Amino acid sequence: MRLTEHFTLREFRCHCGCGAEKDWVEEIKKTAEILELLRQRINTKQEYVKYRKLLDDQSYRELSIAISCGVRCPKHNAAVGGAGKSQHLSEIDKAVREVAYGGAADTSVPGLPAPLWYAETEGFFKGRILYIKKKFVHVDRRVGNAYSAINDPQNAEKEA
Repeated sequence: MRLTEHFTLREFRCHCGCGAEKDWVEEIKKTAEILELLRQRINTKQEYVKYRKLLDDQSYRELSIAISCGVRCPKHNAAVGGAGKSQHLSEIDKAVREVAYGGAADTSVPGLPAPLWYAETEGFFKGRILYIKKKFVHVDRRVGNAYSAINDPQNAEKEA
């Protein structure tokens, strides 16, 4: 199912194959729409041309956004060591469904350094975590206080 011009529901699926994402189409679509805006933004920035591949016809291939994780069912979340209240979780108390669960994605832009991609997400998502070692950025549409962090295991070990 196509959510936007460049994103499909399949990209946000639970990797165990349970189909949990099908219950969260509207929430996922909102996230995909924001990612679509960001995709347009990074492809119109002149300073990012150097990260785009030059094609034979002397045009440049557009940068794309890869989704490595979207929705997770509780079983898969536990299997991958996800947080108990992960924004990726598909099953929550229906009374708090408005909290925008199902609106999370772990993302990267092939060819673009993760810290630059992280900077681009500012102001678009309330939840943002840069995973330096793994080279991806977690984004989510949480409500309430914004949360931004940089996960740098190398520096965390030095501080401990």
